[in-house]
Amino acid sequence: MGAPMARKKAAKKVAKRRTAKKATADLFAWNDPVAAIDETLQTLEDEVAQGDLATPGLEAFKSALDELRLRAWGLLMATNADDPQGFQARFRIRRGKDMCRALCGDLQVEKLSGRHPDLPELGAAAHDLAAMVDDALRRAS
Repeated sequence: MGAPMARKKAAKKVAKRRTAKKATADLFAWNDPVAAIDETLQTLEDEVAQGDLATPGLEAFKSALDELRLRAWGLLMATNADDPQGFQARFRIRRGKDMCRALCGDLQVEKLSGRHPDLPELGAAAHDLAAMVDDALRRAS
């Protein structure tokens, strides 16, 4: 059985498992688990910032997040089986926007140092990306 067929079957399984109550559930049901993960990450970051480089369980936590990410990606691909390339493009663009905005925010509040040696290369890459986006938009119109 090919990957697209397997994704469609997985999507159907997921849809069948949803009850009417879950189908109308509020999207905010994700807030608690996401907030818990974010809080755990913040705690780990604080411990490392305070010099605790041997934070217990960090590798296991990272592995669990990697597994969660891969499984979530599989579910997203299954539910977007009709247009996987379009889904991937939208996902990459949204992720790129999020990363750019986060970097801008970190630079603004000086969470990232203006003396970081990789900043000039980041600026050049951002400049190149902006030019390529402009070119792509011009070609598309």
